[in-house]
Amino acid sequence: MADINQRYLDWLNPIFLSLVENGTLESLSETTVVGMRRIPRIKMENRRLMAVVQSLPHFCNVPVGFTTQSLRE
Repeated sequence: MADINQRYLDWLNPIFLSLVENGTLESLSETTVVGMRRIPRIKMENRRLMAVVQSLPHFCNVPVGFTTQSLRE
């Protein structure tokens, strides 16, 4: 039983690490200035971009990462 519990906790850990705190996504929608460099905002109204952002946590358990093709699927 201990092995089963440990495997389950190991599986859950990346999910907990991928959670975003309240307000974090909203802060990405504001332009940021770092030093003399202006970093544009993320356009939350862009449906394709938001689909990518929402899909990224599903790939945290994939050891080889992901490709553009796998995101499209």
